[in-house]
Amino acid sequence: MQSRGTFLACGCYDGSIRVWTSNGQLHRTLHEHSAAVTAVRWSRKADILISASMDGRVIAWDVSGGKVRQEFNFHKAPVLDIDWRNETQFASVSTDPAVLVCALGSATPLKRFVGHEREVTCVRWSPSGRLLATGSDDASVKVWGPQSDAPILDLRDHQREITALQWSNAEGGGSTLYLATASQDGTVRVYDIEAGKQVACLQKHVHPVVALAFDPHSEFLATGSHDRLHIWAVKDWTLRRTFKSPGGITDISWSPDGKQIAASYSDNSVYVIPLRT
Repeated sequence: MQSRGTFLACGCYDGSIRVWTSNGQLHRTLHEHSAAVTAVRWSRKADILISASMDGRVIAWDVSGGKVRQEFNFHKAPVLDIDWRNETQFASVSTDPAVLVCALGSATPLKRFVGHEREVTCVRWSPSGRLLATGSDDASVKVWGPQSDAPILDLRDHQREITALQWSNAEGGGSTLYLATASQDGTVRVYDIEAGKQVACLQKHVHPVVALAFDPHSEFLATGSHDRLHIWAVKDWTLRRTFKSPGGITDISWSPDGKQIAASYSDNSVYVIPLRT
């Protein structure tokens, strides 16, 4: 699930993608995948949507026309996550367990990273596209440079499978660049990447944490599990708000103004939660 303010896109287990307007009206349903959609991501201009699926494909969509712009069949197994680097390049990860960097208009991957021992479950570019983070069922998180063959950092503090990754929304200019990681072990760990060290371990969830999202100003971090949605203050990593889940959370996303959070649940519902200052 991902929001770009005007539209909210949700991938579904039936292989479809539903695009909703900001007032909750169904705008369009996209049909092309033959298995569950595992991830959807808007380009920064919000004119292209890419989707990943258990059918092993990544599809780039022209949402305004509801048409497929390009199909990518580079993985040999289900694709579990995707993320844009810029307007034309993105990374995809799979159970194969390859990490690929691809580009619109290219018939072959631009780069392949090899290093994880088991399926790669999640992938995120840093805000500038300078660094790429990947998480795996081998319980490791790796940080790569775009041209490096070996990881710059190999983080192994979690005890179980990695389920989600999220960078803070600031990079450079004196701002600290954080990487938050979530795991089946029920913890969220936060790293200062430039210093190469862990700065926080968040342990208030009872169940595995499956979703992470920094607000647009990187003042708060939202974490979601099967039991709760928590909101933490970045300045001291204290728990500030808790929302009880009507079902198991599958994904969360902040609105561009930081005043709302959208959360999708395993009961096929999506809730938009208003937040007061």
